[in-house]
Amino acid sequence: MQTNHIAFCWGGEKVFAPTSDGRTRILSYPDFEPLLKVPYSDTDDDSSEFALKGHTSSCITAEMSPTGRWLATGGGDSVIAMWDTSKWTCLRTLTNMVGPVKSISEFSPSAAF
Repeated sequence: MQTNHIAFCWGGEKVFAPTSDGRTRILSYPDFEPLLKVPYSDTDDDSSEFALKGHTSSCITAEMSPTGRWLATGGGDSVIAMWDTSKWTCLRTLTNMVGPVKSISEFSPSAAF
């Protein structure tokens, strides 16, 4: 599985790793173990890792807001997904970007929400 641009949280205890299957893994640092688990699994294996599922093709990049409240992910599907980090829910998507979203710069979405 391909891993693209990773991002650290501002506190340094989490790593966000976008993957080729459209997910963003949330890993602990420095051991790189899955940080969050779910009580069930939608796959046939025993994996219970929680991951953000926001893209229909490869998730390429992730960036956390300076406050740590928001995480933005961008993908090969030309979508930017905005995640609320308190509940890990996608609150907004920006669609119809021109081509894949390969990077997201530091941002402050306070005016947008």
